[in-house]
Amino acid sequence: MRRVAIVLTGLFVVTALVASRLSDRSAILLGNTALRDGNVAAAEARYMEAIGRRPDSGTARFNLGVAAYDRRQFPKAAEQFEQSATKLSRPAEEAEAHYNRGNALFQLGSLPEAREAFKRALRLDPSDEDARYNFVLVDRLLRDLDQSGANKPSPNPLTREQAEQMLDSLRQNTLRIPPARRDSTAPSSTSTVDK
Repeated sequence: MRRVAIVLTGLFVVTALVASRLSDRSAILLGNTALRDGNVAAAEARYMEAIGRRPDSGTARFNLGVAAYDRRQFPKAAEQFEQSATKLSRPAEEAEAHYNRGNALFQLGSLPEAREAFKRALRLDPSDEDARYNFVLVDRLLRDLDQSGANKPSPNPLTREQAEQMLDSLRQNTLRIPPARRDSTAPSSTSTVDK
């Protein structure tokens, strides 16, 4: 009789854990659907629901960062991408979080922090050409700003038009996830991940 009670208790605990895991995954998928349909507020609510069920969910935090970015809430987006980077299990996912954080920080005008985020993305994924491009762009902007602020002659100064073109180019970069991480349930036009 005692063994039956122990087995039944064990089965109950396992069932509860599986149900919890499925429910946070369901909340993420529902959030992705809402985001794809343009309902960012509903998406954010679903991602927060998933985080409430599983606070260590890097995926939910990453997707919450995407939703915040879509709403142009760049401080919140940068924070969520930073938190997700510490919770995601694969280096490629962590690199994506740092890349997206760099874009959010750039939008805030935090160029040194953006450069560092792109550098971290590159350390995790040296083949990421977008992160490399953004890193070089921000690095050059910072060097030119430093040189112009110190009244030093620049060997290759940017013209105002070149600087504006570079800024526009970086601003047009969107959040992304490599196609290998998208599945059939992930919105194709946004950068959410389904897990």
